Amino acid sequence: MGNFVFVVLASLLALTPLVFSPKSSELFEFPKLLVIYFGAALLLPLVLLKLREKKLFANRFFQLLTVALGFFLLTQTVSTFFSLDPHVSVFGYYSRFNGGLLSLVSYLVLFLAAYLYLSRERVIKLLKISWLIGLVIALIGLPSHFGHDFICLLVQGSFSTSCWTNDFIPQLRMFATLGQPNWFANYLLILIAINLFFITTSQSFLNNKFDRYTKYVLLFSYFLFSIELVWTNSKSGILSYIVLTVLYYLVQLLIAKAQTLKSLKTQYYLPIVIVAIVCLSQVLPFAKSSLDRVPKLQANKAPITTETTASEPEYHITPSSQIRLIVWQGALELGKRYPLIGTGVETFAYAYYQTRPASHNLTSEWNFVYNKAHNELLNYFATTGYLGLVSYLLLFAAFVYPAIYTLLKKYTKDNREDTAKQLSISYLFALSAIFLMNFFGFSTTVTSLFTYLLPALYLVYLNRPEESAQNRESRVLRTVTLNQLAVYFVWVLFAFVYFLNYFGADYSYARAREYKQLSDFNNAYLYTQKAIDLRQESTYFDQQAGITANLAALSQIQKENPQVEQLTKLAKEYSQKSIELSPQNVFYYKTRAKVFYLLSLTTLNSPELAAKYSQESIHALEVAGSLAPTDPVIPYTHASLMAEQDLPKALALTQHALELRPNYTEAQELLKQLQK
Repeated sequence: MGNFVFVVLASLLALTPLVFSPKSSELFEFPKLLVIYFGAALLLPLVLLKLREKKLFANRFFQLLTVALGFFLLTQTVSTFFSLDPHVSVFGYYSRFNGGLLSLVSYLVLFLAAYLYLSRERVIKLLKISWLIGLVIALIGLPSHFGHDFICLLVQGSFSTSCWTNDFIPQLRMFATLGQPNWFANYLLILIAINLFFITTSQSFLNNKFDRYTKYVLLFSYFLFSIELVWTNSKSGILSYIVLTVLYYLVQLLIAKAQTLKSLKTQYYLPIVIVAIVCLSQVLPFAKSSLDRVPKLQANKAPITTETTASEPEYHITPSSQIRLIVWQGALELGKRYPLIGTGVETFAYAYYQTRPASHNLTSEWNFVYNKAHNELLNYFATTGYLGLVSYLLLFAAFVYPAIYTLLKKYTKDNREDTAKQLSISYLFALSAIFLMNFFGFSTTVTSLFTYLLPALYLVYLNRPEESAQNRESRVLRTVTLNQLAVYFVWVLFAFVYFLNYFGADYSYARAREYKQLSDFNNAYLYTQKAIDLRQESTYFDQQAGITANLAALSQIQKENPQVEQLTKLAKEYSQKSIELSPQNVFYYKTRAKVFYLLSLTTLNSPELAAKYSQESIHALEVAGSLAPTDPVIPYTHASLMAEQDLPKALALTQHALELRPNYTEAQELLKQLQK
């Protein structure tokens, strides 16, 4: 079983950073998380089987970590139970799935599987596999900096960067197969930590004939990781790199004791420092000039969003640091409003609108959807309250404590003490990088995978039970019955079909969105219905409500009255279903307002029914306004509907929209029309 666990974990470390799918609604994170889900499903029965051996919990570090993990999982479960949207809390916000309770349970399973089944030798092999895959990804991403992207080659057949919008320009901010520059920067920092461990411990990668070239390969990879980190133009990534690299070498000097500077040079510390300095000195000026060019490239395009009824060109790009401070302020206020257990795991995307500062409307991203707080601590505080935040901090402390203990006090009892200390330093480097990057961002699938696997691998290397891996494996195999094997294969089959349907539903949802953008509502309806048949997602019902309402309006134009009646009924049902599944989601109330507005247009020959539908639309906007009091789009849309019914109220709503966003062009035009 140890071999099987090793193969699964190795596959996860190899596939997760690499995999992406142009056929899914989200290109990178969704397929990566499905890979993690299936890997965790494969290992869950083996973990439950192994947990019967109580002596495995004798290690005090493992006890500490399991208690911290248990407390953390408990707070997330409680927050999910009392969540504003339990479904979102379990599966994650649609398009940002990582972080939901299901993903956290999956990472816990991987942590336990690694600790319970791996040996020291396999820990090193997994680290080597991670490094090798990282090198492959770095090489794949390298041409994109010069205008040639392998992803575009696979998706469009063009070896260029033409498949990306102006929001994603690899020449300016590299992201390779990770999805976004900051995510790639975080991954590179982890790889650099692993790379440093291999260099300082003189690890062997090649066969005896070519082993003398290993050090040069490692130095090359270190240089490549470093230069691509800077090419991400991630401010938090570059800052973390500089700070952690300096700390890394300071710690090395402190533990070197009698070693001289000359002996350190022979271990390649100084060459690495020189490479890093040269790398940064050469590319930092370019990085600055590249960042300066981003607003010019984006100045002629309006922010893209599917959550508003109005948009306008922006000629001033607000610095991301300024926007984040505003979002952090809203997240802090949200946490104060729900101090104990928060609004629910992963509900930030729409819970944020309750406390969203009005100053957000004055930024260039005023109508963007922020599905995370862009600060892991504040995100946990807002969505899981003080309990979730404290449990997260305790978990991180439990992760780093064994490494700090090892560095400060002798721990290992064999000849591997020096290697264990080097592993401790690199381990702290990696975890600190993740923590720092998450402070200015949020966890993604790849970083979360390393966050939970690295502590398990580290503990295995420090204190593997004395029993040989062969004896442990044979003893476990003797306890497995044919009935258990049969149950296992049924479980694996169920998991495979479940996640295949999950992907199939998302595929159909993505195709429906494409047809909807082309105003091909017939095909959009068919594909969304396929998604609904496979999976009951409120997101699917919400989209189907809007599509069906449009079809009803088109049918009215085409005088297909019997079909209008049926489509009208379906549109109302789909809208109601989405609200029932997610009653606090402001976006669904916006959709509902659009739906009933369209339905009111289909009943112009029945003024009474048209007035009823119009009133339903207004009511939906009133609810949306209570959920998002600082969103200027809602009072603007409300005023548009009230223009003919109640002019004074329409004027007041328009003025309120302009108070929230003084440079709201559409609201300014509406005010002029109302004042005529």
